[in-house]
Amino acid sequence: MLSRLWFSQFPEWARPEHPIMRSILGGIPESQRRRRLLLAGLVIVGLFAVAVYAYVTTDALVVRDLLYYPLVFAQVVAVIVGLTLTSNAVATEEQRGTWDTLKLTLVGVPLTLRARWIAVFHQLRWLLGAIIIGRIVYLGLLLSDITEFQGRALDLYISGISPEVSLDVAILIMVAFMTAFVMQPVVAVAVSAAIGVILSVTVRSRAMVFILMLLVIGIYLALVFVGVTFANEQILERTQSLTQQDFSDTQGWGSLMLMALAGDMGIKLTELETQGQIWADFEYGIYFGAIYLAVVVIAGSIANALVVISAKRAAKPTRT
Repeated sequence: MLSRLWFSQFPEWARPEHPIMRSILGGIPESQRRRRLLLAGLVIVGLFAVAVYAYVTTDALVVRDLLYYPLVFAQVVAVIVGLTLTSNAVATEEQRGTWDTLKLTLVGVPLTLRARWIAVFHQLRWLLGAIIIGRIVYLGLLLSDITEFQGRALDLYISGISPEVSLDVAILIMVAFMTAFVMQPVVAVAVSAAIGVILSVTVRSRAMVFILMLLVIGIYLALVFVGVTFANEQILERTQSLTQQDFSDTQGWGSLMLMALAGDMGIKLTELETQGQIWADFEYGIYFGAIYLAVVVIAGSIANALVVISAKRAAKPTRT
């Protein structure tokens, strides 16, 4: 039932029963499938254990801390695996002896490369599902924060900020933040898989693809590390400090977006007190949720465009 609901969200050519998708998913070794299911299972078990603990305790801070690093680790793994699954897409088709045949058709190459991109979501659906469940736990904690002070917590936090906004606007912005927060891991995997398609199309040497893939992974891990540590110092410690720290709005916004987009993907920003302090400290900080959603949507659109452009480039006749 859930599987049919999941697959119904994809276009016809991207569903497992389509011949191209069936050939891609059917070519995955059983041992590789078992490893992915085991990884997803470990994440799900961990999240379930945290959920049980959350049920028996009322300490939200403990729940946030317990879930934080496993969820960040799962997100990093999903992004890296998404890159590796598509970086040898063309080389795999060449090895199977189907690439030249695909290039003889009008839609064979574009459809195959797009199918390999979409196949990443099928292959990682359990891991992505576990990540989304974990993020929903954080949204539940955020909603709990909003209901404090007899449901007036949000009204109190927007009092005296610049620019002033109505409670209705603040609620819409929070909804935008929550929407982006749930979407972001899926979009991050889409972007990484699109980068893998680009590498596969533009670089024909497997050794060079491997080197560039390691470079991309290294850059991504560095961004995650900087986003979690540097932004934590610049944003979270500042919001929790009684003394005003002096740094520019550009530096502050840069740290904020780095933490939200590349660090922990906004997990620590699900605490209403942290967001409220950001609204008070940063000019136009109240609009962060709307900006966050816009960036996530744009990133997803760019990933799709990159795959389409790369597929069209790969479909062009090879010069001899």
